[in-house]
Amino acid sequence: KQAKSDLRYLETKELVKMCKPYENVILAGDFNSKPNKKFYKYLKKHGYKSVQYECNKSNGKTFPSDNPTKCIDYIWIKGENIKTVSCKLFGDSKHTDHKGIKCTLDIV
Repeated sequence: KQAKSDLRYLETKELVKMCKPYENVILAGDFNSKPNKKFYKYLKKHGYKSVQYECNKSNGKTFPSDNPTKCIDYIWIKGENIKTVSCKLFGDSKHTDHKGIKCTLDIV
């Protein structure tokens, strides 16, 4: 399990490096990691914001969709000109094993 966590952290570092030239960045997906992991702290350290946390002051539980116990899915934003307007979870176990995250962003 530690090896997967280390790989995810290295992949996150590479992703941040690749996105560095861009003024506004949106990263979204199943990161398979909770907010207490290194990847999360690394993204925050480099100016990325979780849209769920920005809206709700917490990261909603996204997995498993039938009775979520943890947050492992995220939408991250970075940039002076991008703001979270709203955010909510959606979906059920009939259609997916993860809750989806739906957000509205202002990009100026």
